[in-house]
Amino acid sequence: MSRGIDVWLQWQYAIDEARTSVLGVADGLGERKTLDEFAAYLGVKRSTLSTWLTRKRMPEGEAVRQLALVLGLEVLRLVGLEKTG
Repeated sequence: MSRGIDVWLQWQYAIDEARTSVLGVADGLGERKTLDEFAAYLGVKRSTLSTWLTRKRMPEGEAVRQLALVLGLEVLRLVGLEKTG
């Protein structure tokens, strides 16, 4: 079922945390971003993000579009919507 979207989302979360702490964007410099905050940044519910991270579901439809807008088009390949090769 999973094409690596869970690992990719974890990587994006880590990148976002690093950017937040380096730039001091959070309430305090170096403050860890929560999954709730990351889900809000993605424009999805935390429960939805959790199902993707635990491989219970894959993003579909509008969720894929939203992820692509926020994190880039690589998500299309990970959910099997972009042809490779």
